[in-house]
Amino acid sequence: MEYFIGVDIGTTSTKAVLYDRQATVIDSFNKGYSLYRNPDGMAEQEPEDIVHAVEQVIHDAGSQLDFTKDQLLAVSFSCANQNLLLLDRDFQPQSRIMTWADTRARDIAEQLKKSPLGKQLYFETGTPIHPMSPLTKLMWIKQNMPGKVTKDTYISGIKAYIFYRFFHVHKVDVSIASCTGMMDLKSRHWDPLALNLTGVTKEQMPKIVDGTTQECGLIPEAQEAMKIPATTPFIYGAFDGALSNLGVGGAGSRYNCHYHWDFCSRPGNH
Repeated sequence: MEYFIGVDIGTTSTKAVLYDRQATVIDSFNKGYSLYRNPDGMAEQEPEDIVHAVEQVIHDAGSQLDFTKDQLLAVSFSCANQNLLLLDRDFQPQSRIMTWADTRARDIAEQLKKSPLGKQLYFETGTPIHPMSPLTKLMWIKQNMPGKVTKDTYISGIKAYIFYRFFHVHKVDVSIASCTGMMDLKSRHWDPLALNLTGVTKEQMPKIVDGTTQECGLIPEAQEAMKIPATTPFIYGAFDGALSNLGVGGAGSRYNCHYHWDFCSRPGNH
């Protein structure tokens, strides 16, 4: 028999669903974790909690299979959007994850939104200026934690970090990248103006890839934790809101999906 595992990295928990080739749900699994908050608007999570949750639910889903006769065709990901994680030169976390719910950049976002630079960024990236976005989060860190981001810091997010932990690559799918406020919509590269405002370089950012991009060859530690074949393809997928629209049939046909992307990519159509 042939199977798939779909993983959703959410704000309160990570879920995994085991499907067969006909998309019939075989079983589902869930592992929760904490969200740390304070009155200043902080909303953070421990990256290790989420890594362990992802490993656990994939392990639990895979344990339903007999790998002497069953084949796990792929593991694919959905993820909560607009989170920020700083990594050191060895790709180790140097902070907790600032989640989408973190609002400490609200004043910076409001000032930028009213400025000509904010309008220019909106037209280049298609992302409304908002405290949720990694763009304004990085600007807030630059202003309030000088020296926190250096030339040796890598700018990441939880899904990019998960893939680094499993495959030692630093990449992000275009769906997640398009909502950072830092990706140029036309080129699908990191926007020079956004990089200048945050004080980071494109080399510090993850490589932008299509959501259908696959990684194979789990590092031994990850394979041992999940107990699935090391050759299992892992697919980057997209962020949760976009995949929810696809899941309920919001895209319709291939034509409508392309039209929907083109329409929503234009400033003013969010």
